[in-house]
Amino acid sequence: MQKYVSVIGGINLDIKGISNITDAKADSNIGKTHFTPGGVARNVAENLSRLKIPTNLIGCIGNDDNGQLILKNAEQNGINTEHVLISSEINTSVYLSISNKEGSLVSAVNDMKDSLNLVSVDYLKEKAELIKNSKVIFADTNLNKDALQYIITIANENKIPVFIDTVSIEKSNVIKDLTGEINFLSPNLNEFNNLFGEFDMDRITWKMDSPIFKKFKSIILKRGEKGIVLINIEQQKIKLFSPMKIEVAEPNGAGDAFNAGFIYGLMYAYDEYDSIQLGICAAYYALISTHSVSEKLTEENLLNLYRQKSKNEF
Repeated sequence: MQKYVSVIGGINLDIKGISNITDAKADSNIGKTHFTPGGVARNVAENLSRLKIPTNLIGCIGNDDNGQLILKNAEQNGINTEHVLISSEINTSVYLSISNKEGSLVSAVNDMKDSLNLVSVDYLKEKAELIKNSKVIFADTNLNKDALQYIITIANENKIPVFIDTVSIEKSNVIKDLTGEINFLSPNLNEFNNLFGEFDMDRITWKMDSPIFKKFKSIILKRGEKGIVLINIEQQKIKLFSPMKIEVAEPNGAGDAFNAGFIYGLMYAYDEYDSIQLGICAAYYALISTHSVSEKLTEENLLNLYRQKSKNEF
């Protein structure tokens, strides 16, 4: 098995509007705008590359200026994009978000459907050997049901850990229809509530016996400023992790950085608990940056912060 991660899913340009006020309204809010390469899968791939993890990005972009900007950024950051489909039939996906002064997301629009429809089972079959030889497979629910099911089937047949991010409430629904084993599912609180019912710490152990949980080995629940809850279905264990106290510049990309930090831990045989701590440290760098991936995230910085915080806070 090779020492690389296959990262499959959304690739887009992020347009971020950050308001100067706390209570941003349905109005013309004074603030700043930032243009940066984004997309859940692309962000995870860049974070992993910054952490010196060999990464193959699989997805689709348009043959346009935004697509070229994404490819240039990938080249600068060591992401392998030779398997990315470049199509003249569609525009590169765009994700538009508005956040308030406190760094909380107010609203967003994703224009991604056209490009993601081209990440089909037929396209993934062309990449089957690459995927089969991964050490870890990451996918997001920007992909359709058939594509995700194909990825899970390959992962299970080849005994490769598969990590899936649920992306949004609406897109998380595809998880309900998938069969096979998913090693790690990474939802936020709203996505978790949509899939499993309202989160209740006192009742979660009882819920773990229900069939809907049985396809997962572990669920990593991201609760923003309330931290992380690890729900290990296989071992029937739950553990809470506190967040780091920081002033948030912009929230988009923090979950993707967390995912990459966690996968970094898997690649180096850290246990689940330490991998979550690494994820929290990686998210720290995203939260203090207006970019979807922080330029300050490096393997050295991650490990230094991990060692420092593990002594004092974790």
